[in-house]
Amino acid sequence: MYVPVVLDKTPPSWRDLLSAIWTLISSLVFDILRQNGHSDSFCSAISKELFLLVGFAYVDDCDLIQSGQDPLEVAKSMQTVGQQWGDFMEVTGGALNLDPSKSYWYMVEYMWKHGKWIALDADIGDFDLVARNADNEFITLTRLNCEEESEMLGL
Repeated sequence: MYVPVVLDKTPPSWRDLLSAIWTLISSLVFDILRQNGHSDSFCSAISKELFLLVGFAYVDDCDLIQSGQDPLEVAKSMQTVGQQWGDFMEVTGGALNLDPSKSYWYMVEYMWKHGKWIALDADIGDFDLVARNADNEFITLTRLNCEEESEMLGL
């Protein structure tokens, strides 16, 4: 799930300071979500060390990650993580930018076929991922197909 925070109307002279503050706030929010059990275990290929990941944040952008065996349970977990992330942004005075071109999500399932892993869109029925905007309205986020490319962290 990709969820940018609205900083577009910030004067240029404040953006560097706000970026540093955002780094601190997003790190704290990631820690809280990790403590609430919303993280995925990854193993470093070189060091073989295990680390827990909730997502990535850079400047005013964020990518949230969830994984598991049951796609519907993963989607429900992502709904919880997305809602908590939005709540924390609201507490800090921020808001999620829910423009369809900027906020979207994937539900990908991997299958071993002909000696390699292939990505498929996971079947989760009519489940919609929603988020609350700055006007307190619930917006359905766009679900992209696994073949559709998109930016990660605005890079």
